[in-house]
Amino acid sequence: MSLSIKKSGIIETELFTEFIANAFDTTTYVEPDGSAWIRIAHHNHPDTKRFAQTDSFTTQVYKEADVWFNVSLCNYLSGSWELMVKQAATAGGTEYKWRWIQSVNPMSTGQFEATKAANVTKITTSGYSNASSYGGCYALINSNTYLCCNNGTNGNWFGSFGCWTLYQGGMPGYSGTIVTTGYMDLYLRIDNAKANLNATSFGNGFIKSKEIIEI
Repeated sequence: MSLSIKKSGIIETELFTEFIANAFDTTTYVEPDGSAWIRIAHHNHPDTKRFAQTDSFTTQVYKEADVWFNVSLCNYLSGSWELMVKQAATAGGTEYKWRWIQSVNPMSTGQFEATKAANVTKITTSGYSNASSYGGCYALINSNTYLCCNNGTNGNWFGSFGCWTLYQGGMPGYSGTIVTTGYMDLYLRIDNAKANLNATSFGNGFIKSKEIIEI
């Protein structure tokens, strides 16, 4: 597929695509196995900083640098979602990581069964913990949080993202941990997203095409 750039600056091509990017955190994170990720939710110091029930979670929420939610970026993918939680219960505490692949969009509601531990593929190689009863993420949208991680009990909101209710001095994190002065982050893997190899691609500071024609 060719890309034509006219002298007027107009770009013509049959198909455009762009990479998934998060305006709140533009870093691409690389895990030891070479996989690339973007951070799509960040909640630091939930003991004093929280979301609000009226926040626009279906699109994006930016309260401040310590509290933001952009999980709607998952809507750009289909088929499967590889997710990762990074969490430390207290400031300066040990960071733990959990990683898995699920078959439903974490922004979808009513996905308790599909996100059970038995219905996701866990990555438990070196560096990743395994909380046996925990599975994937789905939109719970109860009176406490927008999204939660499945711990085998329907309606339980441990592993919460978009949390606006204080719980035991913090918020209920992944693997039954209460996060207080620490943080809980959600990541989406992007390097394994299906891409149209015949598309013209735009990234940060570059244009990629099989052929570029200036006319």
